[in-house]
Amino acid sequence: MEGKSMRLRYLIIIGWIAVLSAYNTAPAQLAIDSKGTDFWLTFMPNFHQAANYDSLYIFIAASTPTQGEITYRNRQGANFQQNFSITDTNQIYKFNIAWPGFELEGFNRSGLFINNSQNETIANQSFHITSENEVTVYALSQAIKTSDAFLTLPTDALGTNYYVMSYSSDGTIVGKSSISTQSTPSQCAVVATDSNTVIHIIPSVPTVIGGIEPRDITLQKGEVYLLQAAITPVNLRGDLTGTNITSNKPIAVFSGHQRSKIPLQNAVDLTSRDFLCEEIPPVTTWG
Repeated sequence: MEGKSMRLRYLIIIGWIAVLSAYNTAPAQLAIDSKGTDFWLTFMPNFHQAANYDSLYIFIAASTPTQGEITYRNRQGANFQQNFSITDTNQIYKFNIAWPGFELEGFNRSGLFINNSQNETIANQSFHITSENEVTVYALSQAIKTSDAFLTLPTDALGTNYYVMSYSSDGTIVGKSSISTQSTPSQCAVVATDSNTVIHIIPSVPTVIGGIEPRDITLQKGEVYLLQAAITPVNLRGDLTGTNITSNKPIAVFSGHQRSKIPLQNAVDLTSRDFLCEEIPPVTTWG
């Protein structure tokens, strides 16, 4: 867990640099912060041990009383809605739902390789939070042995140019040429906040379906695109860090790892493996 603690400190520093840069380079009325009235998010694949106990959480905090709604879709595209109200600003509103059907599915479903993964296809599993007054939103992908929480950026803080920050895939070989089902990838996901959003992706390493080739995709409002690094016997450590994602309309970008060992070079000494996820700030907030 020491490695994850170092990662958290690093991300906190990077986050503060991004926020301070935004404040120092933009007029006061245009300053970017984490408060807003409109948010989009998705949950990337985690590694679950017991489906009955694992959940996806959304936490909403407000400095003034407010109300709003969470609208979300499952893998089949069915729509759901949950209204919320915050009257006591000392209390945080908590929403949770069991992960099956609402979390994106990669090629490794918790130790089982699947043929119907959502890699590089248009997916439905997004969550949209709106409120009357400004709120702060963070989310948690919870599993018995691997969890991570992440701050969600409001739609008015999003942009059209991103670079992915991830971590090396953790691939292992069984026998002479087979990939172990414990192999987990570097990954990222994109959520469209508006219809007819054209997205251009330049992968830094080969991905599961499209390889290293750049690709253009068009997403409608609320649709999601999952990207995972390919794990092969000759490429066990693919890292999507540096992948460039641009679009013609604002998008939300999330990146991390399904279940990482940190530091990877000392992985043989570690028994802990953790899901990693952060929402990536756009290049315009770098300063």
